[in-house]
Order: sequence, then structure tokens, then C-alpha cells
Amino acid sequence: MTEIRDQWSILAESIGQYSADMIGRDHVDALSVVLDSRTQSCTVSVELHKSTREEQLRAMRILLDVEGVFLDEVTMSFDFVEDINNSGPVLESQRQFQAV
Repeated sequence: MTEIRDQWSILAESIGQYSADMIGRDHVDALSVVLDSRTQSCTVSVELHKSTREEQLRAMRILLDVEGVFLDEVTMSFDFVEDINNSGPVLESQRQFQAV
């Protein structure tokens, strides 16, 4: 069975893959993207391997650069979490991208 993907799920995956690559996959334990096509906004949640202030600042600088790449397509917000699977009220079905 072939999965049909729309432009929003493809965009969410692009944002997620690019974000994880730019931060460095060895620095990221998990990353998820939830994209709302109605508002053209998304939330990138990041669980860092080392959740120190310095690592968060380094990752935030990188994520702001990532935001610039996708600025014409979507508005982004960022969230650092301790456990991506317990990161709030987001339902699993709302996540278009997750890398662990």
C-alpha cells in the first residue's frame, strides 16, 4: 500500500530532518514537528542529549537559522523538552514528523 502524503507532511518532515541535521544528530535525543496547515505555523520540540543552558542556546541559534530557511512557508516556534513523548497536550496523531 502506497502512502499518500500532502505538502504539509512533506514540509514537516523537511523541517524536522533539516533541524536535526543542523543541530547535529549526536546532540539530539528526539525531535518532533507539529504543523498546523490552517495557521501555517509549526512547533518544533527538541529533546537534547545534554539539556544544559549552553546546549539550548547553541540549538536555539541554529533553529533561528532554520526558521529563516522556511520563513516563506511557515511560522515556527520552538520548545525544549525533557521527554518528547510526554511533552504536553499534542496527540501522537498530530505529529507529522518525529525522529528519535
